Amino acid sequence: MNALLGLLVLLPLITVAFIVILGSRSEKSVSFIALVSNIFTAIIVLSVVVAWMINDFENISLHFGYLYESKHYQFPITLFFDLSSFFFLVMSTFISMVVVKFSRHYLHREEGFSRFFAAIFLFLGGVNLLSIAGTLDLFFAAWEMIGVSSFLLIGFYRDRVQPVRNALHAFAVYRMTDLGLFLGAFLSHIIFKGGIFFANLTPEFVLASVHPSDSHLIGLLSVLFVLSAMGKSAQFPFSFWLPKAMEGPTPSSAIFYGGLAVHAGVFLLIRTFAIWRQSAMAIALVTTVGLVTAILATMCGRTQSSVKGQIAYASIAQVGLMFIGLGFGLKIWVLVHMTANVFLRSYQLLVSPSAVVQVLQFQSRPNMVVNVSEWSMERLLPNKLRTNLYVFSLNEAYLEAGLRRFLWRPLATFANIIFGAKKNSKYNIRDHWRWGFGAALFSLLVMGCLFLLPFSPIWSVISMALALFCGCYALSERHSYWLVWNSIGISSFFSGMTIFLLDSHLFWDGFIFLSGVLPCWIIGSIIIAKIPNYWSLGRKRNFMGLAQIRPNHAFYFLICTLGIIGFPLFPTFLGEDLLLHAHTSGTLLPILPIGVLFVLNGIVAVRTYAMLCLGPNRFLA
Repeated sequence: MNALLGLLVLLPLITVAFIVILGSRSEKSVSFIALVSNIFTAIIVLSVVVAWMINDFENISLHFGYLYESKHYQFPITLFFDLSSFFFLVMSTFISMVVVKFSRHYLHREEGFSRFFAAIFLFLGGVNLLSIAGTLDLFFAAWEMIGVSSFLLIGFYRDRVQPVRNALHAFAVYRMTDLGLFLGAFLSHIIFKGGIFFANLTPEFVLASVHPSDSHLIGLLSVLFVLSAMGKSAQFPFSFWLPKAMEGPTPSSAIFYGGLAVHAGVFLLIRTFAIWRQSAMAIALVTTVGLVTAILATMCGRTQSSVKGQIAYASIAQVGLMFIGLGFGLKIWVLVHMTANVFLRSYQLLVSPSAVVQVLQFQSRPNMVVNVSEWSMERLLPNKLRTNLYVFSLNEAYLEAGLRRFLWRPLATFANIIFGAKKNSKYNIRDHWRWGFGAALFSLLVMGCLFLLPFSPIWSVISMALALFCGCYALSERHSYWLVWNSIGISSFFSGMTIFLLDSHLFWDGFIFLSGVLPCWIIGSIIIAKIPNYWSLGRKRNFMGLAQIRPNHAFYFLICTLGIIGFPLFPTFLGEDLLLHAHTSGTLLPILPIGVLFVLNGIVAVRTYAMLCLGPNRFLA
């Protein structure tokens, strides 16, 4: 059983490695590798399910040791299989087999054939790990893998501007709401003294573990979990990103947004059911969000002009009903509902191109009259109200505009005020050299001082303040991607130094974080320096399309981006957990700046990659 559950996670990742190494040399080879991997995954899942049934349906918890262990911290690798895992794992395996088979023909002779299958199997590795993760830290690793693979698949048609923009919008929503799970992992170490193990997570365990004076922390932890679930499942007010994600290929839309990924938030609430059910505020929030989402998604879906948009909003509305069911405590009913919705929406998305063609052929027949019923419930409303509701739904309830105005724009305005950046200011290469030389000199000076300073929580707070300062500068810089990238690197460096300066015993913790940041920072700077005319990039904030003329540079820069934002396969991810855990030891490390940097640096780094490497090729223009 240990080997089988371990292979469920490792096999998709090994498949990704094989596809990346093979490249685009042969569609038949890539298809063969994908098909064989999918078959083996199905056999492993079947074997695990049979073993679970033979074991009288008892929950299975397996411990594989520790990814990292020290005197004050442990990152256990524990896998857990129960009824919820059975539902999610079986349906994901079946849907992935259908999608892989469908994609082999649908994407035939597509330029990014191997790139698509690499992203698909990266997603499958994340979904498998999400299904059987035994701890919240491991669950968060799977959560991040799903988020990155979503960005890659939405922006699959990378030579066009709109798919890339929609991919950035989806990733920005993911990153902002992932802050809930990021801080939730931190709080879980404080409340449960070692983190959350799903095998032990029962209402009795939660009540016994929480001291009466810390009961308010359960409410805060519950709200953080609900926030992450709302973002990943496209619930109010984050519903707008899901229809935009349909810019990706139809098979990825089926497996991601109509099927599996949009239900990841529901699965998070099911996994943490014993925690947030202890908070009346969280229960009310889950129920209210589900109700509002179901109503708004139904309204917006009725005004969509594309079949994919209609299916997306229908799926959002059904997930809203699942939130309502969880609010009433109907966990088994929600599992059944989720499984039915996954199969239905995946089927609808896969057949949507054929259905549209069939309708067009039917309408183009000579002397064909299409009778459309004029009756609808909306006709019972007054004309003015009906018109206003139509405009409101056509603008998708103004959710995206509202979030941009009240959440993202104030943050960007604050950063611009600090650094005096102007949107239409004239670019001067002398300013670039002055800022670049000054930033490098200042960084070297501060880095040298930090290494010579005594270990102290006060210095760690100063280091975190410098990290936040550099992160805000990266957000406000509008002319030079080289400055943006180096500002992100400096910000991440100071974050790692924060661990180092807390205590001499935390030296290796800081080293682990920096071992993931520094190589990616340096290599990324070298790649940008090798781009033609890189000093003048970003004057018009256009997508540059480097991947079309230098695909190897774009691929290596993607690896550097994943490393610096804390992708789970890099030491940076473990270092972020160590950075959070340092606060649980009673130090003065401020937790809010860490969360802000997690969001800011992640969004800005991915935006830099998208601006440089994706979109139409403008280097030769």
